[in-house]
Amino acid sequence: MTSIVNMDIDMNIPIHYADDVFYQQILNPPTYWCEIQYCESQQLIGEPFKALPLNIVVNSLDEPGVTDGHYFTLGALANSKRSEASIIARQKIGNGISLEYFNEPRYCSIYYITNISDSTVHVHSKNYNRRCKVSAEAVIPLEKGMSMVFFNNHEFWDQLINREIPRGINALHEYKNECWVQISFGCAPCNVYKQALRHCWLNVRLNQPLKWVDQQMKLMSQQ
Repeated sequence: MTSIVNMDIDMNIPIHYADDVFYQQILNPPTYWCEIQYCESQQLIGEPFKALPLNIVVNSLDEPGVTDGHYFTLGALANSKRSEASIIARQKIGNGISLEYFNEPRYCSIYYITNISDSTVHVHSKNYNRRCKVSAEAVIPLEKGMSMVFFNNHEFWDQLINREIPRGINALHEYKNECWVQISFGCAPCNVYKQALRHCWLNVRLNQPLKWVDQQMKLMSQQ
């Protein structure tokens, strides 16, 4: 798995020179660039966090009142049915992760994650896996202090226009799955994504690419 990580995990930002169609599409973004669900095993805990600032931190603090929109604090989220495995996993969140949407539409529109905790986190991104030409279900371990570009809007748009739309609406239904990314805390590495094995994890929905797919599906359904 380490060799896969090194293909893309650094702070070098991939540059793409956008065409006018892409540029116009990204000038009208959703209000919130992502929505984050916190889950334990297969149970959603608390309310989804809607990210407005382009740089946010998810950590284990238990003082949700200190947030100014830049922090999603998980420490105070209660679960009466919390398992021992989830308790152990939550202890490893610590300073957590940072998520950033770097958006310069003419040149670069990407999302990246930095692990600022003391423990390894695990990332499942079908967009990243496809770009790296590995299994769609591959899980990428991200060690302390490491960063990775886990989604690229330019690449996603090109794939949408040039490949997925010509394949029809069923292909778009499948392609929508790339708009969700899973991030797991404190679980042992595994080679493929298995939701049931994730005792403490985030489900991140990327609203800009999801909006593009939904728009195209709506147009197709009207034809």
